[in-house]
Amino acid sequence: MNILIIDNDADDTSIFCEILKDIYPSANCLVEVDCLSAVATFQKMEVPAFIFLDGHMTPVGGLQCLWELKKLIDPEKTKIVIYSDVLSPRKKEEYKALGVYDFAVKTGDLAELKSRLKRAIADFTPS
Repeated sequence: MNILIIDNDADDTSIFCEILKDIYPSANCLVEVDCLSAVATFQKMEVPAFIFLDGHMTPVGGLQCLWELKKLIDPEKTKIVIYSDVLSPRKKEEYKALGVYDFAVKTGDLAELKSRLKRAIADFTPS
């Protein structure tokens, strides 16, 4: 299973990939530091089952990045999870309206992060 994380924080992506490998040892954790690089390389990579997208990125923000990603993915094969710090209810509604599969709030508690990632991934088997 390929899982792409789009996040410009190297510490966050490193921890994310370590926890992902602990939960799913056969998973391939792909990292892109911003939306522009993710979109540019997306067609070269195997279709990811999940894209974890930081909702607070720059220069292309989370909502704009989501629009770009939706042009490239098949929602039956790839689910997008917003992986971010706390989001306002309004922002969550905007993401939901664009078809986000789930939300996983970043946390410094590694056991809680592991639980959140398990929960986000567990219910989906790509077609």
